[in-house]
Amino acid sequence: MSWKSLLSAGFAVCFLSSTVWAAPSVTVTPSATANASGNRVWTVKITPDPALPSALAAELPFTITPGSSSLPMAIVDDAGHVNNTNTQAGGGAPAGNDTWYYNETAAGSNTLLWNTKDVVSDFEQNPGANPFGAGTTNGLYVSGANVFASLGSVVIASGTTSVNTLQIVTQGKGGILHMGAGVLGQGGVQTSVTAKDFFVPGDFDGDGRVGNSDFNLLSFNFNGPKPAGWTGFQPVNPAQIGTGDFNNLSFNFGSGVSSGAGSGSSVPEPTSALLVLSALSVSGLLVRTRRVR
Repeated sequence: MSWKSLLSAGFAVCFLSSTVWAAPSVTVTPSATANASGNRVWTVKITPDPALPSALAAELPFTITPGSSSLPMAIVDDAGHVNNTNTQAGGGAPAGNDTWYYNETAAGSNTLLWNTKDVVSDFEQNPGANPFGAGTTNGLYVSGANVFASLGSVVIASGTTSVNTLQIVTQGKGGILHMGAGVLGQGGVQTSVTAKDFFVPGDFDGDGRVGNSDFNLLSFNFNGPKPAGWTGFQPVNPAQIGTGDFNNLSFNFGSGVSSGAGSGSSVPEPTSALLVLSALSVSGLLVRTRRVR
């Protein structure tokens, strides 16, 4: 990540021993279920430091990882966008299944959120060093399974709790969204963003699928605390696995699982497995069990 890209958003970098260091952060939330087209929507938000009423800059790379070798995943881009940005009047979401960034403070406000000029007629964006080998990117870069967002703004209000940043739509219901190492800037300070994987709701073991192994984790630990093997999508309440986790599993059972060759796992038919889950949940008999050795 380059200093030049962050400075272009109007930041003055200073090194003062008494400086209160900014600590903005990134959250990525997958939709609870697939959309009407059968695709997953991942919402990316940035939470600024409320003590610093200043602009933000972000350089964030993402890659979608397939759930299995026979289930290709890709980023869907809308060819109707100008330079892959959301330029719609009124700030409404673009049609179709695409990747875009929020470009107004509110629908119809005509005040651009992610824009270094804050001028509706000028969609100038932050230049950033693209880690996917495409040189310098201004705004949003979409290529295959890769997304790179280089964004800057001058209109972040004081005390803002979170800022809508991106919506990434991926083909199919499964997969893992990997966020690579990135950087955020606020108040003249850079904050490193650690690489992290994000999982579909119900993918408790983090293998890119929602299936048999997730069913086992749920059923063996129901009403108990989160076990060490729960490395994927986190339970609603880590202290007690419960109904909310059952809902995540049942809503997405079969996501990322391919019936073709090369899926690499043996998974029960979703319909029959969910009938068992539903029956156990409704009757209150889904309790912690132990493996019989």
